[in-house]
Amino acid sequence: MTLASAKDDHRSLREALVHFGLTEREATIYLSLVVNGDSKASELAKELGIHRLDIYNALKSLQGKEMVESILSKPMVYRASPIERVVDQIKEKQQEEERQAENMIENLEIASRRIVQLSGTKRSDHNIHSDRIQILSGKKAIKKRWSTMIKHSRKEILIVATERGATQSLLLSSIGTIHGKIRSGLNARIFTPINHLNSARIERIRKEVRHLATSVSAGLCIVDRSRALIVVEQTENALGDPEPKAAIMTDSKSIVEMLSTLFFVGWDTSPLFNEVVETIESGKPLVQTPASDIPGRQT
Repeated sequence: MTLASAKDDHRSLREALVHFGLTEREATIYLSLVVNGDSKASELAKELGIHRLDIYNALKSLQGKEMVESILSKPMVYRASPIERVVDQIKEKQQEEERQAENMIENLEIASRRIVQLSGTKRSDHNIHSDRIQILSGKKAIKKRWSTMIKHSRKEILIVATERGATQSLLLSSIGTIHGKIRSGLNARIFTPINHLNSARIERIRKEVRHLATSVSAGLCIVDRSRALIVVEQTENALGDPEPKAAIMTDSKSIVEMLSTLFFVGWDTSPLFNEVVETIESGKPLVQTPASDIPGRQT
């Protein structure tokens, strides 16, 4: 094997790992361990030119994905799982995701019909295009719709984001746009669990955020009381990162009004951002909001 072909293989492996959910840094560290063998964090930092703290954070993430194991010693030594095992692991999880996606689409079709029945909407041929329910599948389509809805909002944004699921990722990726909208006069209200992982990211919009203390099975984004996107939460991707796989988009007036009404149930009594951050920093347990006060709750 020539040096050029080895570099091409290395690059192809890194791109594949990133495609399946690793960060560039995680992929680089993993492949360094594969090529160079067992290494200390300090050796990886020196070899790759990455700060040691960033090395430790990436190694911890890779251990969680079962791609790296630690060998008890002083200092700790890290070993890459065989790349063949990682490939098999990715294949198995991808196959499971495909099965789950098929079930999710079927469940969404059933849910969309039930929502129409619940709202009492009676659509005729002449208004079917202005009172629609659309099923979206695939992370790219959902992320694009989420971004477009927020970008083109004019008066109001209402968001319910789960703690670590797909909608939390979607929310954090759109904080900058939401902040800009708020500064221009738009009204925003965001329900999401506040913790040490996301508090710094959402601090810019803290006045518009309330703590969501119960688990929910779906995320929600409503703009201008005219459109709603319901993102169904499910398992993480092949390498452990949350990705949206299926969602329902609707501009049915009656459905959007119903969801908007449910959103504000419990809003005024939910903890403020600053209150939650102070509680976290003090080490005290958070006060749980009653499940009956939270829209989209799990029962």
